[in-house]
Amino acid sequence: MNTTHKYTDASEHGFTLMEVMVVVAIVGIMSMIAIPSYLSWKPGYEFRGAVSRIASDLNKAKMRALEIRRECRVVFCGNQYQIVDGDKTMGSDWTLITGNSTCLTNAEQSTLSTAGRRVRNVSLADYNNVTATINNPIIFSPRGLARSNVTTTVTHGSSNDSVGITVIQTGRVHVGW
Repeated sequence: MNTTHKYTDASEHGFTLMEVMVVVAIVGIMSMIAIPSYLSWKPGYEFRGAVSRIASDLNKAKMRALEIRRECRVVFCGNQYQIVDGDKTMGSDWTLITGNSTCLTNAEQSTLSTAGRRVRNVSLADYNNVTATINNPIIFSPRGLARSNVTTTVTHGSSNDSVGITVIQTGRVHVGW
């Protein structure tokens, strides 16, 4: 049996310039179609991400109250919010804080830290034009119950979408899509 191998020279391997130009043209046309769709989809995706993060952090605040066996408070102000540990199981002393619905200053945070109370700052700056507003802070008891029914309105500035996140007295966090 006679087997011969055909040897080819290097010029027969690879792609021609015409093939590469066709592929680049196809990729260019596909990206021209895809980019506007992506840009119109992105703000809604960011908004849903912000709403999910806030709902998740509210559940974490409830779990934090259960963990430390003291009250835990969530305060919204503009594009940020704070989760603050209480000092008692019920009726925590919030007098160290300037108001019921304002975020803490750095001085107030250091005062609470020296008193053994943790403050967690969460910024919504990563999510473009997303703000959360609320009239009263959300306070969770050591049993995971909320002091009262409270609704936080999350608004997306560029699309004027808004969603209410409600915390009911049983501690359940409900997103009203």
